[in-house]
Amino acid sequence: MPGILTFCQWLERTSVGSGVRESLWLFLAIETAHLFGIILLVGATVAFDLRLLSLALREQAVSKLASRLLPRAWVGFAVQVLTGALLFASEATKCYGNPAFRITMLPLRWRA
Repeated sequence: MPGILTFCQWLERTSVGSGVRESLWLFLAIETAHLFGIILLVGATVAFDLRLLSLALREQAVSKLASRLLPRAWVGFAVQVLTGALLFASEATKCYGNPAFRITMLPLRWRA
């Protein structure tokens, strides 16, 4: 894992990493966008799952609901990836040592 730690240290020293970390408002703005991405992704997914389980929105056709909700979920996911990468760049070495972060990143290690 020393290669990953070296990458994290390099990432923190980039202009993006230090810019986000040193800005008075940028980190907070990105973190707020990250939270809105979570809300969008989880909200759309939960609403669709509740319909699939016939626990809510029973009058809606699954195909119509999917065409309305799944694009929102993908936008939320894209916001999560972009803002998460920016937040990670600002505190990469701190995140590297955090066990909760490592658990969160486990799916990236799985290969099909």
